[in-house]
Amino acid sequence: MKRISVVFLLVALLPMLGGCPQFSNIRIVEDTPGDQEALLAEHEYMRVRQLTGKYPSLDSVELQERIRSLEQAYEKSVWSEATSVEASGDLHAAVQVLSDALQKMPHSKRLRDLRNSIEQKRVYMLRVNERETLQAHGRYLSEQLRLYEDNSKLDPPGRFRQAAHERDQADAIELSARLVEHARFAMGDADLSAAQACLDVSDSLHASPEATALRSELRAIRKMNAMVTQQKASAKQARIKRKQTIKHREQTELLLTETREALKAGKLQAARKAFSNIPETRRSDQDVMEIKARLDKAVGARVAHLKTTGDALYRAEKINPALNAWNEALALSPGNQQIRERTVRANKVLARLEELKRKQ
Repeated sequence: MKRISVVFLLVALLPMLGGCPQFSNIRIVEDTPGDQEALLAEHEYMRVRQLTGKYPSLDSVELQERIRSLEQAYEKSVWSEATSVEASGDLHAAVQVLSDALQKMPHSKRLRDLRNSIEQKRVYMLRVNERETLQAHGRYLSEQLRLYEDNSKLDPPGRFRQAAHERDQADAIELSARLVEHARFAMGDADLSAAQACLDVSDSLHASPEATALRSELRAIRKMNAMVTQQKASAKQARIKRKQTIKHREQTELLLTETREALKAGKLQAARKAFSNIPETRRSDQDVMEIKARLDKAVGARVAHLKTTGDALYRAEKINPALNAWNEALALSPGNQQIRERTVRANKVLARLEELKRKQ
């Protein structure tokens, strides 16, 4: 009789339990071997494993392999659904999808880690939304307090306005404290801009020692961050400079070898070209200065020889050969004004000779 009463009691409770979100998790009747396929179809893998533990005759290698295969597919499906819902911005629904799945296969580390990750994002977004709401309300309340003070100077407030103002002041103190807490949370998340905004609104409502101390801490963190940033920038510049120094040194060694070989072969133009490519940062090196002196001496001697040769050819009225000699000298010493004047004079002579030939 007592057992029948319990059954009637459960039947009476069913309508009430039907409206409960957790009703699907309440098991009134124990699972039986006949429920195996239905449980697998509903992805109740934990209950199936419990069933095989209670009824060893159901257990088999084939069944365990089947469960593992179904679990893998279900886990993949749930992961895809949860990440898709997360991407849509409904973090609460994504967490719920994962929580429901974990009731069916609680051993899934992959789903549990994803749920924890999304839950952290959800809590963070809730905090951000609350912070923005408090800031908006704080700015409004601060403006109301300011307007009251301004209007009181022009028109003494009545009892009703004074009572409303006192309530606003009490709300301002409470709201200021909550904003300080949010500033502390924001600093913990390394969101210094959000922390600063909370403290600014908090100070406009009510000055407190907690806000003052936190503002001082915020300045110290920013100063430290600036120092770290500067140190990183300096270290980066030092690395770049070291790499550049190594590169310039290697480049200089190759160009010096090329210059020496060209000098040895008497190819002064090639030597000048190779030497001109040596980086400015290495021009004061001892070996670079030595090769420059050798190059300048060889170029000077060559230019002087070409100048003398050109002069002799010009006096012998061999204008074209003379011009060729002077042009070669000018290529080696572009700034030599004496040679440039000679080439100009020779070109004029050739032009007059050409004109005389046309007239004849």
